[in-house]
Amino acid sequence: MLVGVVTLFADFPTTTIIWTVFAIAYQQFKNYVVQPRIQSRAVALDPFLVVVAALFGGALLGVIGALLSIPTAAAIPIAAREWLQYRRESKRLAEARPT
Repeated sequence: MLVGVVTLFADFPTTTIIWTVFAIAYQQFKNYVVQPRIQSRAVALDPFLVVVAALFGGALLGVIGALLSIPTAAAIPIAAREWLQYRRESKRLAEARPT
């Protein structure tokens, strides 16, 4: 932000436009390339799933949804795996129980 104000006084139209284009390009690169890779390593998800989860969460619930969508996307497979394991164990115990 400070750089943008400085460019207004340095060489107004040219420098400000160049800085604005660079800032937007940098932000987009960081949001769609770097951040999903870092978060995918942190939560052991595919980077594509991280991007999709953040987009859906942001579209549905705004900023809060975007922040909570990645941990939720990481928790869903864990919860499903635990539930399936519980069901298998319950079935195995029910079959082993004498009638």
